[in-house]
Amino acid sequence: MKKSLTVFTSTIFFLSFVFALSFPAITFAVTTIGAPPTPPATTPFGATPIGVPTGGNSGPAGVPTGGNSGPATPKGAVTIVNPLKVKTLEGLLVIIMKAVVQIGTIILTLAIIWVGFLFVKAQGNPEAVSSARSALLWTVIGGLILLGAQAISLVIASTVRGL
Repeated sequence: MKKSLTVFTSTIFFLSFVFALSFPAITFAVTTIGAPPTPPATTPFGATPIGVPTGGNSGPAGVPTGGNSGPATPKGAVTIVNPLKVKTLEGLLVIIMKAVVQIGTIILTLAIIWVGFLFVKAQGNPEAVSSARSALLWTVIGGLILLGAQAISLVIASTVRGL
C-alpha cells in the first residue's frame, strides 16, 4: 500500500510539473490563433529578409512604383532587429526579473503542492511529519526570497530613477 501511494504521488507530481511547464506554450498558442498573419516580406521579428528590397515603394518582383517610404538600404546589407524591444539596461533587467518571478512562482506552487503530498503521505508518522514541516519551512523561505528579490529590485529601480 505504501509503495502504491508513493507511485501515485510521484505520478501526480510529474503530471503537475509537465502541465506547469507546458502551460505558457499552450497560452501562447491560444493567443496567437486569431492573430492576423505576418506579411510574407518580414521575418517573425519584423526584420526584412535578405534579398527583399527595403528602400522606396516597390511593386511585384522589386520593380519601383515611385515614391520613397523609408531610407534606402545598401544592397546586400543585413538588418539585425532587437527581439526584446528594449533599449536600456534597466528594461532588460526588468524583463529578466519578470521572467525569474514567473518561473519562481510556478516552482513555488509546485513545491507547495509537493509539501501537501508529503503531509498526506506522512499519515501521522512523526518522522515523516517532521520532514514535511521542514520542507514547508524551506518552501516558505524560498517564497519570501522570491518576494524579497522583487521588492529589492523595485526599490533599486525607483532609487535610480530618482537620481
